[in-house]
Amino acid sequence: MKDLEPRVTEFIRARLHSDMTFVDIGAYHGWYTLLAAPIVKQVMAFEPTMEYFYILHRNVTGLDNVMLSAYALFSNTCRGTLKKGVRWDMFQKGKGDVLALPLDVALGELPVHMIKIDTEGAELDILMGAEALIDRYHPTLVIEPHWMMETYFGHQVSELEAFLKAHHYQVCGLDYEGSLYQALVVKKRGCHLVAW
Repeated sequence: MKDLEPRVTEFIRARLHSDMTFVDIGAYHGWYTLLAAPIVKQVMAFEPTMEYFYILHRNVTGLDNVMLSAYALFSNTCRGTLKKGVRWDMFQKGKGDVLALPLDVALGELPVHMIKIDTEGAELDILMGAEALIDRYHPTLVIEPHWMMETYFGHQVSELEAFLKAHHYQVCGLDYEGSLYQALVVKKRGCHLVAW
């Protein structure tokens, strides 16, 4: 498996430790799940696209501290579909056979220390469904805000920043060169937000 985001990998790896729970939302084939599993106490990985889920499952076979879920995550419990994109699928609320849960429901009272979110535009909706968890544990967040957030979900990146600041997060950007920057602007595709 090839590391497509080496600076993000480095950022996450440097912050993992043995007594933490790492949550990988939009796990795809499991790069970050496999990165965290040998280091942390527990990994929870969410991937609703069955094609990717089966590959993820195969990749983590034998790792006893990894739990997988094929649920989509959203701000509320709902159904929807996975819209096929050029490279990845995107959850769309509405009629469909894909069940989506709020992260607060999916994880319950599980203490969480770090969450990685890469969900093709649903990032803010997922965070809204994790408010109790965020308020209780204040996990480090690594988020790839997607340009489709506005087009398909009706959210601006500035709303994401406002949400994080309302929950007492310091927010920075992390670009492909590994540089942190203060201005919350998605400078180019592939930039990430980090919040702690």
